[in-house]
Amino acid sequence: MHRALLPMLSLVALACAPADPVGLADPRDAGPAPEQGAGDLDVRTRDAAPDTSPADASPADTLPLDAQPPEPDAAAEPDAPPELDAAPEPDAAPELDAAPEPDAAPPEPDAAPEPDAAPPMCPLDMPVVAVGQAGGRFELPIAQGPGAVQSGCAEGRGAEVMLELTLTEPSLVSLVILDADGVDVGGAAHLRSDCLAPETEMWCRSTFARGPTGLPYLEPGVWFIFVEQGLAPPDRPKTVEVQIEVRHTECNDEIDNDGDGLVDMLDDGCMSPGEVFEDNPDPPPQCNDGIDNDMDGHVDFPDEPDCDSIGDTREERWCERWTGDEVCVLAISWPCQQGSAWAWCAARDARVITFAELETIIAAGWRPHVNDIVSHETASVTEYDRCPDGNGAVGLPGRDPLGHRQCGDDLDVCNRTIICVR
Repeated sequence: MHRALLPMLSLVALACAPADPVGLADPRDAGPAPEQGAGDLDVRTRDAAPDTSPADASPADTLPLDAQPPEPDAAAEPDAPPELDAAPEPDAAPELDAAPEPDAAPPEPDAAPEPDAAPPMCPLDMPVVAVGQAGGRFELPIAQGPGAVQSGCAEGRGAEVMLELTLTEPSLVSLVILDADGVDVGGAAHLRSDCLAPETEMWCRSTFARGPTGLPYLEPGVWFIFVEQGLAPPDRPKTVEVQIEVRHTECNDEIDNDGDGLVDMLDDGCMSPGEVFEDNPDPPPQCNDGIDNDMDGHVDFPDEPDCDSIGDTREERWCERWTGDEVCVLAISWPCQQGSAWAWCAARDARVITFAELETIIAAGWRPHVNDIVSHETASVTEYDRCPDGNGAVGLPGRDPLGHRQCGDDLDVCNRTIICVR
């Protein structure tokens, strides 16, 4: 049994022997390796250096003696520290819901309905033409039917057209009436400050008047001019040309121009706001002279009702016709003036002429002529002894001088005129 272990121990010893320390052994000194049979152990002597190179090693795989040992592998670069996972980006702040847009402004309330066009300032039933400060030329609507108003100087022939004149400056106004071809045809017209009040009539022109006609000085405000169409309405519309001149004077400029402490219409140099100068007259006018000139118990402006201003030259109403000191005619209507004579004169702060006063003015030369045309046949009178109540109508020169016609005050006869006196 020990003999059987010997070859195995030798093999172990050989395996544990140190290799040639300097590589001096020449492997060619070793004899050929004995052929081994299958299953034989390769037992070598101790002094035989084993061939440790691999069988298929090539000479190039064996380092020569002077070869430098291979440089050690470069120190392996330390593994880069593992990249840390990038810190997760913080979750984006959640987008806040956009502030809700304020609700659209509530729908605007329906616009208040535009008021209807302002009605004319005068309620009379007739065509109205608005005229402003600039004046101009205006077509007159054709109107038919009887007249709605009556002037103090025209007969009221047919329907009227009203000019609603609005002034923003003190002005002088004139007008001319033209036919459709631009020819001056004239015609009746009159001016009122109150369209419904005959007593506010300030100017009147007859049917036969032609050419531009000047109105009195007018203050800022609304004025009413009534233009008559005639007995038969025209085939084509007429036009009216209104010319307006702004009138600034010393008597309407709110300045004490003459240095007497009185301004404008408080200055006795001003009979009207249209007066050019404030200079005081010498002698002073009756309405500022300290005397009761008309012996009615009232002295000067403003106590004297017949004084329109401090510069008014008479303390009594201006008479249209003077017949001495006995009769002062204030107004005469056009022929065919119908209705109450008393009412017509009362609206003018006057009274109907008496029969005796009518005799006086006829004797003084008054004749009922308009533009040399005899246009009045009768006149209303009071204190007429041929009528029970004293009111009647008598004939006039050229027709039936002072002949009796009929009794009554409210008469609807043509060619009757009404004469008003103070």
